[in-house]
Amino acid sequence: MKQQLVIKNLSLSFTDKQGGQIQVLKKLSFSINKGEFISIVGPSGCGKTSLLYLLGGLLQPGNGEILLNDKQVIGPGKDRSIVFQDSLLLPWRTVSGNVSYGLEIQKVSKEEIKKRSQYYIDLVQLSGFENYYPHQLSGGMKQRVNLARALCSDPEILLLDEPFAHLDAQTRELMQKELLNIYQKTKKTFIFVTHDIEEALFLADRVVVLSKRPGQIKEVLNVHLPRPRKLTAKESVIIGRLRKKVWRLINETKK
Repeated sequence: MKQQLVIKNLSLSFTDKQGGQIQVLKKLSFSINKGEFISIVGPSGCGKTSLLYLLGGLLQPGNGEILLNDKQVIGPGKDRSIVFQDSLLLPWRTVSGNVSYGLEIQKVSKEEIKKRSQYYIDLVQLSGFENYYPHQLSGGMKQRVNLARALCSDPEILLLDEPFAHLDAQTRELMQKELLNIYQKTKKTFIFVTHDIEEALFLADRVVVLSKRPGQIKEVLNVHLPRPRKLTAKESVIIGRLRKKVWRLINETKK
């Protein structure tokens, strides 16, 4: 498989209120292949979301570099879209209006906007809800709109920051299944941050386990489960064994 994203010796620090330096990430190096689904897990505060924002170009590293298709990432770009934990939908715009917003900013033709936005509304199974407003939608539906909006600009890489964290357990499982369906159909590269180890394993081809702050790579685990996957895969021996291993790695980082 072709390497699409290469992270080299990536480090990040923030300045605290007293003017001191807090190191968040330290010398991360790994690569992601085109079309892979990567999950990132680790203890709270280890820099998972910061790493995602670095990949999205919303933060700049203190040291190291990120290469996308052999070109250095220096800021946001149309080749990457971020799905945040909160849906952040525009309350005065309908489902269609929210999904098409990015294309309108890009001055895409009205015909193309209508075609592409409807395609992704259909893909996330919100057909019939095009004219609904965010306050009329459930939490799961809002995140479907969020996904459709991110995908509508046709990015190469989708960056997902705990998008199901605020959903109830049943809705969360249904959204995991839907996300895998979307992944199968789009064939894009997905990078998914989560605190939920079972979720990470169920979704991903590989799971990157980070240490406590400053976040470093403890291990990268392969998930050898065939696709497409059903929710029953969570009960498999493979998931059970890997779950124990990830728990052990994360608990080791807390000592």
